[in-house]
Amino acid sequence: MSENYYRLNIDISNALRVDFDFNKLLEESQFANASSGMWGYSKNQLLDVFNHQWLDYMSSIGVPLSGAVLFYRKPYHINKYAHIDIRKDHGDSIYAINWLLDPEDDSEMVWFNTPKTPGEDGVTKIGSVYKSWPMAEVKDLEISRCCIKNIPTLVRVDIPHNVIVNSRLRWAISVRCPVEDNIKTWDDAVEKHKGLINGSV
Repeated sequence: MSENYYRLNIDISNALRVDFDFNKLLEESQFANASSGMWGYSKNQLLDVFNHQWLDYMSSIGVPLSGAVLFYRKPYHINKYAHIDIRKDHGDSIYAINWLLDPEDDSEMVWFNTPKTPGEDGVTKIGSVYKSWPMAEVKDLEISRCCIKNIPTLVRVDIPHNVIVNSRLRWAISVRCPVEDNIKTWDDAVEKHKGLINGSV
């Protein structure tokens, strides 16, 4: 049985533009005084965040990008809901590649078995679609957790998951790949990235 996350051998040392300012992004946004925030970037906006050379590198290793989301969380911020990611065409998203700015980050991504109840549909402030369940409903269904730190990690997003932020402010980068007809399950996604996974599957 697959794990819900896998460390990847992807070089992110020059992924971000040197002039990209996370603090300025927050200060000039609707989330400036909030305990959390998120920003979405479509394919034609990726150069606002990432180096052109790095995007070319990702394509060269078979992982072209179609978008990205940046997440901000203050210390000890915990969402009251676990969620699954939904594509705008209403199919479930399956995976993302995530890493944190802070190499000492102590937050944890946590995965749960899907409850038998249907969950509640929702849309974030940036238009992302999701389905959620109260944490009280999933807390006894936990199956795994991972402290990602600044290591590119293939993460599963088609089952309920949440992030537990501990003592450190959290900036997370989540990059997304184009939908592919041959990737219909998490196991398909793991198989596609098998050559980049750090360790055996």
